[in-house]
Amino acid sequence: PLPVWEFIAIVFSFILGAILRVLAVYQIGAVAFKFDIAFREKQRLKTDQLYSYLRHPSYAAMMIVIFAYALATHNLVLGVLGMVSGWFGFHYRIIYEDKALERQFGQEYKAYKARTGTWFPRLF
Repeated sequence: PLPVWEFIAIVFSFILGAILRVLAVYQIGAVAFKFDIAFREKQRLKTDQLYSYLRHPSYAAMMIVIFAYALATHNLVLGVLGMVSGWFGFHYRIIYEDKALERQFGQEYKAYKARTGTWFPRLF
């Protein structure tokens, strides 16, 4: 049996990450959300709501979900491996998305990138 604090941490992390992921996908909209890195004709750069704090809130949210799974493993090595492999996979994609967004939106994206964080909000 899990201690109550551990159960709460796992459930809270999972629900928080899942809600943020759905919210990020909803906020960017069906036109912009896609699995391939391609731009639609009427697509604009999203810089408000969750995207005003992070350039990739959907990936950050998924890392919170992976953190919940890491806690649930009760195994430090497996938990860390899961977190690191998730981070590498998402970060690999982020590198290519950032390049594509910079090509598509130019200086507008560069300015947005300078004021927002990738994984964590920039506080200053």
